Amino acid sequence: MSYQWRDLIGALLSNKYRLTEYLGDVDGHGVFATNAEDGAAIVRLARDETPEAEQVFQQWSAAARLPHPAIIRSYEVGKDELDGTPVLYTVTERPDDSLAEVLRGRALTADEARSVADSILDALAYLHSHGSVHGQIAPDNIVAIKDNVKLSSWPIRQGTDAERDADVVAAGQTIVETITQRRPADVLPVDVRALPSPLGKIARACIERKLTASGALAMLRPSETPKETKPSTFRLPMGALVAALAGVVLLIFGVRSYESRPTVPEKVAVVAPPQANRERAAPTAVAPAPPKTSAGNWVVVAAIYRDYDLAAKRAEQIARKEKSWQPEVYPPEGQGGHRYMVLLGRAETRKEAERILARARSAGMPSDTYLTKLKP
Repeated sequence: MSYQWRDLIGALLSNKYRLTEYLGDVDGHGVFATNAEDGAAIVRLARDETPEAEQVFQQWSAAARLPHPAIIRSYEVGKDELDGTPVLYTVTERPDDSLAEVLRGRALTADEARSVADSILDALAYLHSHGSVHGQIAPDNIVAIKDNVKLSSWPIRQGTDAERDADVVAAGQTIVETITQRRPADVLPVDVRALPSPLGKIARACIERKLTASGALAMLRPSETPKETKPSTFRLPMGALVAALAGVVLLIFGVRSYESRPTVPEKVAVVAPPQANRERAAPTAVAPAPPKTSAGNWVVVAAIYRDYDLAAKRAEQIARKEKSWQPEVYPPEGQGGHRYMVLLGRAETRKEAERILARARSAGMPSDTYLTKLKP
């Protein structure tokens, strides 16, 4: 491709999906924010000139034909031409929260972990019954959209019995990780005594390859049949923008303070979590000045980036468009871990922050601009 993906910001895909924000490059695919029929959405672009293009297109199309409440919804898969280059695209729901981000701060409660396990196993039982596999079961690929916990849809493909077994093992590992914040290796023995019943028994049986996904779901829902769909009421605390679909970036939004709960120590074999893809960008010389607003932990967030320079560039763009905002990049350069937020204002109370948010949106800021509370 003769241009960078970010050069497509503002392009109109298929005459209906405006690429409003560039969110990253994942395995050579460009990921953008857009709006679809139900609101905020994600567009993933791939070049239609590579040897693997047809395979990618078939994979995305197959995932779109497997709708399930616990799998990220695909709105459309298609082909188009942008700037003279043929591309493939898939448009999906835009996640609100990331399980991976939550687990960096605290373990889930027993009820939360059970809801996550329910959604994972329900989705896998459905996929496996259709001859498909996920192949990337991990907290990075588990998100919340409104009140539903869902699996990423991009990795879904046709698979073998061995790959379906691997899905179940990964589900067991993830169940352990939700409670212990550590991922066990797929070797025995695995100590699951810290897990509440019946999650411990289910996780062990999954890791030991003694259960199918539908069998594990039946253990979790003893009074129900595995085919029944039970919408989750679990709501993950807001996560940051993360690049994580285990080789496929999931773009997640938001930051919310939450209490850290101690976990019960246990001895497990630990493997390193998959590393998120990181976008590199040319450095920006000067960060914009902090906003002239009242101090406080309630903030209005216009965008989140994993790279400070990209956040600073976005803040400068906002400042040029609307000088009165004087957006701030938080935290300052060198003090951030894996996220940098572009703030439009701070407030002492939620009510005051809501007023700032309303002004921002009325001034033309994106509809996904939101307010949240920083950790003190």
